[in-house]
Amino acid sequence: MPISLHSVIKTFELQDQFTVHPGCPSCHRIFQPTIPSSSHCPNCDLPLFTSKGTNIFQKLSGRRPPPPPLKFAVPIAPLSSLLADFFAEGEMESSVDEWQQTPHEPGQYTSPMDGTVPCEVKSHNGSLFFDKASLEEENEIRLVVTFSLDWFNVNNSAFASSHSTGVMLFCISNLRPELRYQTKNLLMPIVLPGPSEPMTEQLQNYLKIIVDDLIKLYEEGVRVKTPTCPEGRCQATQWSLA
Repeated sequence: MPISLHSVIKTFELQDQFTVHPGCPSCHRIFQPTIPSSSHCPNCDLPLFTSKGTNIFQKLSGRRPPPPPLKFAVPIAPLSSLLADFFAEGEMESSVDEWQQTPHEPGQYTSPMDGTVPCEVKSHNGSLFFDKASLEEENEIRLVVTFSLDWFNVNNSAFASSHSTGVMLFCISNLRPELRYQTKNLLMPIVLPGPSEPMTEQLQNYLKIIVDDLIKLYEEGVRVKTPTCPEGRCQATQWSLA
């Protein structure tokens, strides 16, 4: 029976969307995946990779040894890349398009989209973000995402009694209520590996990745292929904290 996420993915021949980044287990600084395996954290002077010697078989065969394992692995999948798979399903696209056709009654709050921020927030050009006049393309999609961070601690597990793992999640508020909070429709950009929760200052290293991507989505958008537009539709995003 698979006992880890890696073994589950391998056993069932699944594919994930994450790129694994090296991180410092002390200060939680995150580095690019292409960093040399001999690298140390410049803040803490700790090695980022586990040292691993060359075995006899590798020496005799002349084969290059595999990359050493990371001491602190951080899986990352930016929202801008997750949207491509999200909109590949026709139901998601049609649900978002339905919201754009739904009239908003002032003073009536039946959806997060009825709140003050979605109704009054401005786009990068100064016009109302969700006003049709602000769209740069006729079939452009404007999204509101809510962001949250939660931690999971397996208190009754013998092998992880004190290990806490965190997940950052995006929820697409434009979706119909029955779709909005389904697990399959929640987008996970970063997994915080633990074993303990980072301090507030350390958490900023993860949030910077999230915010930089959100700013790009807000100002430039991203073009993704959808069932009705195989040539691609532009997506722009506005966000709030849950």
